[in-house]
Formats: sequence, C-alpha cells, structure tokens
Amino acid sequence: MTGGVRGVGRAICRALAGRGAHVIVNYFHAHAEAPEFVAELRTIGSAELVRASVADQRQVDAMFDQVRERHGRLHVLVNNAASGALLPLSELDESHWQRAWDTNLRGTLWCSRRAAGLMTGGGAIVNLSSLGSSLVIGDYATVGTSKAAVESLTRYLAVEFADRGIRFNTASGGLIDGAVAGMIPNADGLARRVREATPLGHRLGTEEELAELVLFLASPAASWITGQTVVADGGLSLGAMLLSPAPGESEVDPDAIAVVGMGVVTPGANNPDELWHLLEGDQHVFREPTRFDIGSFYSADPDAEDRTYCRRSGFITDFVPHPSLAGQALESTTSWLRHSLITALDGVGRCPDDRFFAAFGYTVDGNQDLEERLVLAGFLARLGDAASDRLRARYRRLDVSAVEFLPHRVGRNAIRGLLPDETAPIMIDTACSSSLYSVDLGVKALREKACDVAVCGGAFEYTARNLVLFSKLQGLSRTGEVRSFDRDASGVLFSDGAGVVVLKRLARARADGDRVLGIIGGIGMSCDGRGKPSVHRTRRARPSRCAGRTARSTRRPWAG
Repeated sequence: MTGGVRGVGRAICRALAGRGAHVIVNYFHAHAEAPEFVAELRTIGSAELVRASVADQRQVDAMFDQVRERHGRLHVLVNNAASGALLPLSELDESHWQRAWDTNLRGTLWCSRRAAGLMTGGGAIVNLSSLGSSLVIGDYATVGTSKAAVESLTRYLAVEFADRGIRFNTASGGLIDGAVAGMIPNADGLARRVREATPLGHRLGTEEELAELVLFLASPAASWITGQTVVADGGLSLGAMLLSPAPGESEVDPDAIAVVGMGVVTPGANNPDELWHLLEGDQHVFREPTRFDIGSFYSADPDAEDRTYCRRSGFITDFVPHPSLAGQALESTTSWLRHSLITALDGVGRCPDDRFFAAFGYTVDGNQDLEERLVLAGFLARLGDAASDRLRARYRRLDVSAVEFLPHRVGRNAIRGLLPDETAPIMIDTACSSSLYSVDLGVKALREKACDVAVCGGAFEYTARNLVLFSKLQGLSRTGEVRSFDRDASGVLFSDGAGVVVLKRLARARADGDRVLGIIGGIGMSCDGRGKPSVHRTRRARPSRCAGRTARSTRRPWAG
C-alpha cells in the first residue's frame, strides 16, 4: 500500500488489515505517524512498514526487493501515493510538474511493474484517482492531469498483464471529506458546490467508502473486471445540476416573490435559529409576567370582575437586543421590531436607489407603554398634582407624549436609519391576521413594481388588559398549557413577539446573490364573510442556486 499512512491510504490499510490481510505500509514523509499507525494496525491485524519515495525508481526497486526477500510474493498492490502543488497554472513551474508526474504517473508505473513480477499466479493492482481527472477544479492542474494519465495507464497495463492473470483497475472518488479536501483553495466553497451537485444524499464521500471500493476491486468478487475506472462519487459525475434543473426549478417564475431575510424575537429566542431550536426542544417558555404584578389581576374564579384566571402566557423576559441598539431607549415593541429588522436585512443585497415598502401588523392594545401612559394620565387628571411626583418617579415614561407609542410612531421609529427616509411604514390591524396581511401587501407591491424590496412583519406586547379581556371571553387556557388538537385542550395562550421578513422578486434576489430562504407559493385570504376567499398564487419553488449558494425552501417559522 503506497502512501498508506495518511488520509484515504490510512482507511484502506485499516480495511485490509481488518479483513485478514498482511499489510505492507509504504510511506516517505510521514515519519512521526508511521510507527504509531502500524502499531494501531497490529491491534486489528498484521502489518509492517517500508519507507521509500515512489518518485525515485531506485527507491521503488529497493522497496520491492525487500518485499521479495521477506515474503517471496505479493497478492495486491494499491497505488495511493500522490503529489501535486495546489497553485494556479500561472504560478506552476517545471519542478511542480516534474514532482507530480514522477510521483503520480511514473511512480504508479514503476510500482506496478515491480509488483507484477511478484504476482505469480495472478493478482490485483488498484490505482487511486480523483475527481479532478475528469472535472476541472481550480488550482488542481498538476494533480488532475497526472491522475487522468494514471487512469489511461491503467487501461494499457490491464492489457499488457492480462495473460498473467493480473487485473488492473482504478478507484476514483469524488471530493472526500477529509484533510486533503481542506487543502484545496476555497475548500468550503468547493465542498458546498459538490454537496449541491451530488444527487445521492447531497454530501461528500468518506475515506471509508472509497476504501470499500478499493477492497472490492482487489477482491475475487471483481474477478471479471479489468482496465476500468470505477467511480464512487454519489452521482456527482452525472452532471445533473449542470444539465438538468431540479424538478420544478425551471417552472419558477423569475417574478415569483422570494424570501431573502428574516428576523424574530419571541420568548426564549432572539433570532430564527434560536426559535427553531426552541420549537424542536422541550423547553416550556410560558411563564408569569415580570413587567406587571399578575397578582393584582388574577382570580381563580373565572367570573370575577376585571380578573384573569390565567397567570401564564408568552412573555419576553430574556431579550438580548442587537449591539447596534445599545443605549437606545425604545418602547418594547419598537425595540423588538427594530432588532428583527436588523437581523432580517443582514446579508441582503441593496442598491442606493432601491425603493422600499414597509408594512407591519400592529394593534394599539399590544403596547404596554401606551396602556400605562393612558391609565396614568387618567389618574393624574383625577388625583391632581399631589400624586404627580410619586407617579412620575415610579413610571419612567409618564413625561413622554402618548403619541410616541401610537402605531405610526412605532413603525417610523423601528425603521429609522435602517430604511430610506422616504419609506412610509404601513401599520395594519386585522387582529390575529395582521402580520399575514402585511406580507400580502408586500407581495402585491413587488408584483406591481411599486417597490424593489418589501419589508413585512409585525409586533405585539401582551398586556394585563389583554389577559383580562380574553379571560372574560373564556378563550384562554385553564391549565396554562397549549394542547393544540388535543381532547384536553382548554384554550389558547397569547404571546409577546416580533417578526420581519424581507421580500424581493426572485430575479432580483438572484442578481444580488441573496440567500433565497423560500418562495411564496400563494396567499389566501378569507375576509368577506361567506364570500369566496381571495387567493393569488405562484408555483412552489424547488431548490435553486443563487451566486454559488443553495437556496432551498425553508420550514423555519417566524413570528407573525
């Protein structure tokens, strides 16, 4: 086994030793690892070391002379030793080419000829190749061209030695998930492209999988195979991504509406990833409020006047604002909405002359500061100046005009400095469907080309008055739990939250290199009593590629 101490060679040696073979492990540079590795092999089988550079014919001859003296014959040779400078063509000099061809091609030839002389009665020789022998990879010219020559050499050697019962084959892998893949320039980008283009599992191959192919070609199970290059690449070489769009991809209208950004704040989550993990886990985030005294509004008697029978709901108590919001004294829904907008716009391509549309679902009674301001203003009017100083000391926003907490001011303060100054936010109140209506308006604005980018979402802060109101409607959960579609369900629980999505036409998103999180396949509204629902729809999108990145429809939720 040449080049047997590292990477794929190491995996092949393990597999051979585990199958009962005595493995002669060749190495040249891996001084430190070689003794340790052979000691490891001896715990599972039989192995020995032999040091030689396959790029030097004299050392190759000396290595095989040792094998002949020690064992008299050889059953299998695996040529894995390889060399090559990972540089652009313009930076390669003659020495780079010489080392690659001496190691990869001449070394394979020299080792094969000497091994064949020790294979009395037949044997198997397996040469290792790589993806770059048939597909062009950046900065891979010395390796790719010399490995392509190895594949051709394999065919010639297969014919030359067939009358001795010696089979020659090449095992070729796609990009292998290992140390060598990480050495290739722009390794992460290449790996991402390979995963996208690999039909079987959309992943990289493993060293162990390529090792199993080598063992098959070396075994009697492959007795009628010779002169072939057998490829294990998950279907990458089929070129499906290059030649055939994914099913349905060609049907996606470039004017379809794409989601290119999202941000969210909910109890227990400050961004979409945290919300997704929260929903996948078993953490219970419904709790008692901290911004008002629930004891002042609670009664176990559902008929008690101005009282709620539910102590727990979705209250945001662990919000961590975006660093850019540090030091800004904002009303809560404004802060949540602004944080979500900053998160959603992160990485989204923008042009200086872009026209923005902004719509947010928002209801006046979903703002704790406004509620407090109005109630306290009423008390001040009744109590006069005597209570004024004490109330002002307790309630920090008493001197702020109530106008600052009205919906249009919340929307304006949320987008200030983040969207162009001329962007006029639309604040929508259709109760529970408010945020969905904001998305509907954003989609329409993009389709009518009234804007280039639409920012849509909503915010809500759950107040004591809401708790009492929905208790009087007998709509809140009696147990403090949400048990949707369960026979034990006893009502709903409402929650604080804010969420924002950024929308563009798909063609614009692709041109900007945005990450497309999904395509809005349709919006259905039922808002006219017994009338027919109003529906506008586009075809559902399959995965598409935007600026070298995969854009897949996402199931990750956002708060509306």
